[in-house]
Amino acid sequence: MNQNTLLKTFTRMRCKTVELCKSLELEDYNLQCMDDVSPTKWHLAHTSWFFEAFVLKRYASNYNNFSKSFHYLFNSYYQRVGQFHPRAKRFCIARPTLKEVFKYRTYVDEGIHHFLHSQSSLDEEALKIIEVGIEHEQQHQELILMDLKFNLFHQYDYPSYREHK
Repeated sequence: MNQNTLLKTFTRMRCKTVELCKSLELEDYNLQCMDDVSPTKWHLAHTSWFFEAFVLKRYASNYNNFSKSFHYLFNSYYQRVGQFHPRAKRFCIARPTLKEVFKYRTYVDEGIHHFLHSQSSLDEEALKIIEVGIEHEQQHQELILMDLKFNLFHQYDYPSYREHK
């Protein structure tokens, strides 16, 4: 995949993730009704963390972390990269706020855009990692929907993910 196609695919996938969240209420973003699901807010931050940890920190010169604490909070289980917040306690992450998580996504997106535009050519490893990151984003889109379905089912009034037309 060339850099332009990669950038378009990256942008489309990142926008799709945000689109999946359009119908959510603020309270829905931090639901975690059992250990094996994750809050939507965590998914949004984790996919950004992936691009930051594996692309921007490794390949983008002069890249500045958005937040040191995000490396711990939004790593899922990549032990070789560092410690991580326990999966069963992701619902406890009240801070950063959802607004900050969306700022983080924008920051990382801009970093990837700048990185891809600033390179005359990328080595194969960097391209492959970005492709894996896009696939990782798609995986988390599926997980967002699966986890939301489970979490909303456990609410007293069984709210719908989206209004039926």
